[in-house]
Amino acid sequence: MRRITQLPIQVNVVDGDLVFDKILPLARQLKLTAYDAAYVELAHREDIALASLDEGLRHAARTSGLPLLV
Repeated sequence: MRRITQLPIQVNVVDGDLVFDKILPLARQLKLTAYDAAYVELAHREDIALASLDEGLRHAARTSGLPLLV
């Protein structure tokens, strides 16, 4: 636990409008769970690459134009 608390973790608070306006439509479009769509949306918003071993999520990221970490 000590090592985890030393990590530079940032909490990104999401309001309801973002969920209904962006995340849920993205989930439907990419055929993802809302949970996975939230990762894709956050990566787009922060302009960062996505890291995942889940092939469905990796495919959705590629489809939406996100770079992937290999």
